[in-house]
Amino acid sequence: MKTKIESLAFGGYGIAKPKGKTIFIPYALPGEEVEIEIVKEKASYAFAKLKKVLSPSSDRSDPLCPHFSSCEGCQLQHLHYKKQLKAKRQFVIDALKRIG
Repeated sequence: MKTKIESLAFGGYGIAKPKGKTIFIPYALPGEEVEIEIVKEKASYAFAKLKKVLSPSSDRSDPLCPHFSSCEGCQLQHLHYKKQLKAKRQFVIDALKRIG
């Protein structure tokens, strides 16, 4: 299935919303067109595996760690550093809005 990534969620998941259903995709960045495979589906959301990046984001960078895609310790290493800071700031703002 092909889809476009709309935004970034906490944990580094790209978010796509084809046909209104939210799909969380690890290692996908906003603005990218990707090919995915659904691996877990619920009524209102799903998780997918990134099969291929068809059109990469200009914010995508090569991860420094060779274990990036297998270890899952650094979810945003494929995003340019300044964009990582911006995303992490937004994660905190979003969390405080939900909690507070």
